[in-house]
Amino acid sequence: MKIKSCVILVCCCVSFLFSQKITPTVMSNAGAVMKSGNYSIEWTLGEIATETLKSNNNIITQGFHQTNLTIVSTNNPSISGLKIYPNPVEQDLIIENQSGKTIKFHLFTITGQCISDHVVSPGSQNLKLNAVPAGSYILEATTDDQKQNFTIEKIK
Repeated sequence: MKIKSCVILVCCCVSFLFSQKITPTVMSNAGAVMKSGNYSIEWTLGEIATETLKSNNNIITQGFHQTNLTIVSTNNPSISGLKIYPNPVEQDLIIENQSGKTIKFHLFTITGQCISDHVVSPGSQNLKLNAVPAGSYILEATTDDQKQNFTIEKIK
C-alpha cells in the first residue's frame, strides 16, 4: 500500500512539472509601441478579447496586451493665448505667443528623445523643421506655471 501511494504521489508531482503553461502571447498582423517621456501606448490589430466589462454606457474590452493601465490625468491643460499651426507641417511651424509670457519649447521624437529646444517671447515666430524627418513628434510648451503638449505631424 505504501509503494502504491508513493508511485501515485511521484506520478502527480511529475505531471505537475510537465503540465501546460499559458502565457499571454499575441499573434497579430499589425501593431506598434510608442513612447514619449513617462507615457507609452501599445496596440495590436486583431487581438483576441479575453474580458469585456460593462457599466452604464461604457464598455471596455481587455486583451492580453493590456498589462498595466493607469490613468494619470484626465486634465488637458492649455496655455491661454498660444496657437501652433499648421498641423501637419511641411517646413515651418508657426508659433503665435499672445500669452504675455516667455514660453520654452522642446521637440521630442515619439521615443522621447529631445531633438530641439526653443524659447519664444510674446509675438509670432517660425520654427524651422526642414531638417526633421517626416513622422510624429511631441512639442512641449512650458511656462513658469503651465505645461501643454502638442502632437505634431511632419510630412515630406
